[in-house]
Amino acid sequence: MKGRYYRNIGKAVYWTKNFEALLEEIYNAEGVGLHEKVNDIQDHVNSDILKKLKYVATIRNKLAHEIDYNELEEDFEKTCKEIQQFLGKEKKRLHYMEIKLSFYKKIGRFFQSGKK
Repeated sequence: MKGRYYRNIGKAVYWTKNFEALLEEIYNAEGVGLHEKVNDIQDHVNSDILKKLKYVATIRNKLAHEIDYNELEEDFEKTCKEIQQFLGKEKKRLHYMEIKLSFYKKIGRFFQSGKK
């Protein structure tokens, strides 16, 4: 029983730390913990993903703080993988936008310098 509890809390902490870092990187999310970071970005992310992120944060908090809460919900890892997939796409989209912006800045400097 104890071994499974520690594996469960480890999984929950792994996913929440990962999501916190991605929210900071992608959206410049601020706050302490996943709940606060999710609240900070709520105007920038669709409600389905927000609900899933809040669900993950809630499960992690229950595992950490409630004495009788020891098991992960059946859909916990599936939900985490869905969030990971969404955030991965967002990260790629952001990277593409940064490359595009950099390209347009270079073109602008080229034309401003008088080189044609």
